[in-house]
Amino acid sequence: MSIEELIEREEGFEKAQRSVKRTTSPILATLYPREEGSIFENRFLMVSFFPGRFEIFKGILPPDLEVLDLGIKVHFVSVEDEDSGEIVNKMVLCPEETNEKFRRVYGAVGEFKGKCPLCEYAQEWWDRYNERRTQKGIKGLPTEEYRIAVQQDAMLQRYRSQARKFSAISRYMFAVFDLSKYEGKKPLDAEEYCEYQILFVPESVFSGIAGFVRSFVRSGIRFWDINSLHVVSIIRDTREGFPKVKYSVAVEPRPYVPSKELREYLEAKEIPDPSPLINSWTEVFVRKAIEREEDRLVAESREEGQRVSVEVQKRDEEVKQEVAQVQPGRLPPRGVTPRVESDVSVSKADVEPSQVRVESTRVSAEEVVKSVEERVTEESLGSPIRRRLRFTKDK
Repeated sequence: MSIEELIEREEGFEKAQRSVKRTTSPILATLYPREEGSIFENRFLMVSFFPGRFEIFKGILPPDLEVLDLGIKVHFVSVEDEDSGEIVNKMVLCPEETNEKFRRVYGAVGEFKGKCPLCEYAQEWWDRYNERRTQKGIKGLPTEEYRIAVQQDAMLQRYRSQARKFSAISRYMFAVFDLSKYEGKKPLDAEEYCEYQILFVPESVFSGIAGFVRSFVRSGIRFWDINSLHVVSIIRDTREGFPKVKYSVAVEPRPYVPSKELREYLEAKEIPDPSPLINSWTEVFVRKAIEREEDRLVAESREEGQRVSVEVQKRDEEVKQEVAQVQPGRLPPRGVTPRVESDVSVSKADVEPSQVRVESTRVSAEEVVKSVEERVTEESLGSPIRRRLRFTKDK
């Protein structure tokens, strides 16, 4: 079955055009499918915009800078929603790395102030990762040997995972009109009407779009101009699960011809200010996110200790049963080691059965729990960060 047939099969929504509406509240565009095991073609019209006129970028970017996309650096953190009390993921602007990108790419006229505490938090984990690499002596190994060495070390994997989780990553912002919703192929989300929305995409999707931009520009076509709009399709494939989500991008070669109503709406180009969708960090916001992460790691380690404790207790019971089965003159079962308690050298013949005590070489459950608690305390799972974290300014 071709990808076109798969997409057609997944499009189960009623194909009825919906009305458009001008709005001042920004709405985040979504890429379908949201569930695993599916595939969907998201059809958008993309238009250029002036990011320097948005509230969050005023004084940072030139007001006359016109772009098709805007690349920023962000962190993703989990925090408790003030209204619902549920844990939600928030996208937080990274001031330092965004400043660097804006200077290099857009000729920024200003900059965001302050150090980024989330970058400092991520760096703490990278420091631990590098320190353990040095201790294990694997730094500088050939690529494949290095990969295997990391896979065999649980702590290296944990440190790297945490560092990556809190490191800044690129997101690219586009002003889009969701044709899939307008044509009834995709359900409305929080909105009641079809309207301009803000779409954030990862670097893989941006690279695909950028390739088409170069190709069309060479042909003298700007597919984001109102008079020459082309449909941009972003196909999202979750059939292998969310850790392995795949994207592909295509731009239709023929211009899109909108209805009269839609054309009037698009020409007005009233793009809502996306500033409320981009969170700026505050001391309270970031501290809550970091403390929640540390609490999660501590709880995770305790659960691991409890799991190991249960396994050890089970093994202790097995050893006791094995010990009870040992009879004088017979060899003990496999895994049980006899030890002679005497200060003098004696032969096997000199040893009475009562002098022989069989021991398990395994540690007790209490020792395992104590070991885990000591490890949690020693590593603090973030407490050094909590001590050294310094906030320079609230925004």
